Amino acid sequence: MPPRRRPDCNGHVTAPHHSLRRMLCGAFLFETYCKFWYTFYMNFNIKIIAVLVILLALGGLGYKIRQQTVHKTPTPSPMATVTPLPSATIKPKPSPTPIVLKSGIHGTVLLGPMCPVQNGIPQCADKPYATSVAIFHSGAVTPFLTVSTNTQGYFEVLLPPGIYVIEPKGGTPYPHCASLAVIVPKNQYANAAPYCDTGIR
Repeated sequence: MPPRRRPDCNGHVTAPHHSLRRMLCGAFLFETYCKFWYTFYMNFNIKIIAVLVILLALGGLGYKIRQQTVHKTPTPSPMATVTPLPSATIKPKPSPTPIVLKSGIHGTVLLGPMCPVQNGIPQCADKPYATSVAIFHSGAVTPFLTVSTNTQGYFEVLLPPGIYVIEPKGGTPYPHCASLAVIVPKNQYANAAPYCDTGIR
């Protein structure tokens, strides 16, 4: 008795050899389907594993770099050594050695006569004259120094050695005081006795 033919999903009745072919075709498609997904699964797993390995490697490298950055002792940069310039030393100019004078002129200005006739009376003797004394360099017309006597007509002044002219200050017209040339030696005082005339005769 021949096998009973069953209609397919579309209601068609197929021959037996058609059913076998469909079975073989289904088996082939299933195998192909399984191989496709197996290959996809394996490739996907390999890619996942490769990505994980790369991520782990990068993470380990980053951690190592961070550890080196944290524990690395900063090396101080060498600072430039600034050599100070030598300060300018201002040497003070030597002060001139003061000249110690040991020479000059001293004396007493006298005023006379005090009487018309000099008869040896003490009251008629010349008297000291308190005034000022101008001192000139020899040949000069302008005094470079003026000193005053004390009440006893005495004066004293330090002067370098040389030739001087002294002139007491008189009155108008009397007393009339004459000029007197004085030579001052080195390290000595010259004694001078300038005289002023009262005009009494």
